[in-house]
Amino acid sequence: MKIIYTISFIVVFCSQIYAGNLTNEDLKQLIYAAPTDIDSENDNAWISQIRSFPDLTPKIYVLLNQEKNPEALNPIFSALRVRGDLDSKSLEELLNKAIEIADSENEPQAHDQVFASGVFSLLEDFPSDVHEKILIKYFNVHDGAYRHSIINALEHIGTSACLPVLNDLFDFRTQNNPSDFQGMLIKRIIAKIEMRENRKNRQKPEIKSKPKPTSDQAPSLSSETEKRDPSRGLKKGTFLVLGIATIFLIYWISKKRRT
Repeated sequence: MKIIYTISFIVVFCSQIYAGNLTNEDLKQLIYAAPTDIDSENDNAWISQIRSFPDLTPKIYVLLNQEKNPEALNPIFSALRVRGDLDSKSLEELLNKAIEIADSENEPQAHDQVFASGVFSLLEDFPSDVHEKILIKYFNVHDGAYRHSIINALEHIGTSACLPVLNDLFDFRTQNNPSDFQGMLIKRIIAKIEMRENRKNRQKPEIKSKPKPTSDQAPSLSSETEKRDPSRGLKKGTFLVLGIATIFLIYWISKKRRT
């Protein structure tokens, strides 16, 4: 019944959007209809519509900054992750706010914790060394308050740089219980990152070193000198012509004297 209601709402909502009647309340109704399990096949309609609406991301961004209810933040971040097209300026502004929260010595309040976690989760669509370093830096901050979102982001953009913190967490989770569920999930993520790194390393072009010449191939001093002084060959040719001309002149003079 819930699935039928959600699909019906989206169909009606679509007609309003394409008719140009999108209001803030319409947007909220669509966003807050977000499924609790994004991977559920029954909720593909919501994902499809969030991706297909034109110019929706700036409106979601405004809604995010206005929302004060921590429970309402998660569906907003879900919509931003589904779209994956947040502009760099908006992402930087959100990231600065999240870093400010994470850098605070005080434990975050509910709204701040959900907000910072949501921002860190957005980085899964924006791979870079800088973003990975940020995720690693705040991995254990505030007793791991943002760790769940950070791990999910590292699964998508993590490199070998993040493996030490993930391995430490895996060892901690499994030291007393080798079959710990969270530990097994972390192990799967570690394996995924390692496979990605191996593929990347295989795709790197091989840098072949120039082979050293053998004794037979070793260039002579004269040839090396000619390479360094291109005029040397020209000088040899000039001397040869002058020598021939001198011999011819001596021969001509001696013949002339005989006559």
